[in-house]
Amino acid sequence: MYEWEQKRKFSKRDLREFRREWDVPFPGGESQAQVFDRTVRFFERHIRGQLNQGKNVLICCHGFVVRAILAYILELSPQDFRHQMDLDLAHDPASLLHSKNAIPRVFSYEPTKPDSRELKGAFKDISDQNPFK
Repeated sequence: MYEWEQKRKFSKRDLREFRREWDVPFPGGESQAQVFDRTVRFFERHIRGQLNQGKNVLICCHGFVVRAILAYILELSPQDFRHQMDLDLAHDPASLLHSKNAIPRVFSYEPTKPDSRELKGAFKDISDQNPFK
């Protein structure tokens, strides 16, 4: 549904709740928690293995999925995610979830060592080194 349709169909209060509340689904759609869970499953199934093999991966997706991936790799709790979403929706560049349209966020990835108890590896935001700014 386009944004103009959303504004016509729902109140500002409802739209705010859909966009900011973790467990409130958009009518006929998913909650942020459901999108996050679906995104993480996809990430682990299709992307993590590529990263562990040392491959570069480009992920192109819409805004909320970008935020879900960022929340996952930055290990944000749902409460931290909500706070960061509030900053992002206020267009505060201090938000860890802030991503400008058509400007890539770039992360380096260091896989865990075989003898490590950690499963996830480590991500580092290197967007400031991005030549596409």
